[in-house]
Amino acid sequence: MIATANIYLNIQLTKQAHGDGRTFASKQCSQEKAKQVYLNTLAVYAVRSFLEWLNIETDLAAGDSWNSVIRLFNDVADLVIPNLGKLECRPVLPGETVITLPPEVTEDRICYIAVQFQEQLNEVQLLGFMPALDPEEPLSQIEIANLQPIENLIDYLDRLESAQDFLHSDDEVAVSELGGKNSLTQSDDPGNTPEVLRQWLEGIFRQDWQPKEAVFATSRRGPEQSPEVSRVKLIDLESHVVALFVSVLLESENELSIYLRLYPVGSAIYLPQGVQLIAVDDESGEIISQAQAEEVHNWIQINFKGENQGDRFSVKVGLGDISITEFFTI
Repeated sequence: MIATANIYLNIQLTKQAHGDGRTFASKQCSQEKAKQVYLNTLAVYAVRSFLEWLNIETDLAAGDSWNSVIRLFNDVADLVIPNLGKLECRPVLPGETVITLPPEVTEDRICYIAVQFQEQLNEVQLLGFMPALDPEEPLSQIEIANLQPIENLIDYLDRLESAQDFLHSDDEVAVSELGGKNSLTQSDDPGNTPEVLRQWLEGIFRQDWQPKEAVFATSRRGPEQSPEVSRVKLIDLESHVVALFVSVLLESENELSIYLRLYPVGSAIYLPQGVQLIAVDDESGEIISQAQAEEVHNWIQINFKGENQGDRFSVKVGLGDISITEFFTI
């Protein structure tokens, strides 16, 4: 499966790699995005094959590139080595001499591997790798001529593993180093932290709530332009991904009008039949409003008024046994 050619390694791509690539690509909302996802998936499989040959364990499912929601928004091709970190497997097209790194892959990576594609996609070449040297000054692009030989990758990973073992040892220096880091990594679980809707009126949003243009720019199914302040979050219901659209309109000094919609995303035309959108008053536990998609609904909506600053409510998106809850405060 792997043979050396000059300083490069040729990797044969499997039927499974192409199958997963086509499946992931079919969920995207444009041909350009579908091509990006397809090549990213093949690149990840190529690097995984090489690491398997080196008897290095990997975890495909743990990477952002295997997350259906993250793929829709981001250009990612990461591969996780358990207990060590993420490799970024960047596709290189014929004639390219520079790899431009999207912002979402410039952090939380231990190195970048260049995967050369040709017109025929049955085989790729691993051109080399570039360590992520300075987290404070992440790379924005990589000159292919400056790549380190791919055969040196195993030595680089061994050094990283040795350094990590040292930091988790009982050595006094390591304990001192980790002492400063632990205080930074301990934080409350943000999953139940409510989104403050009045802050939206001031232009303050959490990162997981995206502008509607990020989801609906290439689709006619999204909401039209409106005076409300709005944001969208993708909801992963395992077998389906939907977009939760939330808009807020200040009616008076104290009163907000709140609109909640669900839309299909990617190649889907209609919402999955039976998907529910439910708003609940967190203090009383009573349902404020709810809606359910029928067979040919391409969106559903509920709306209500929010009057008292600090009041909390939650929104549940559910399909069958799967449900996701988002929390809000007025």
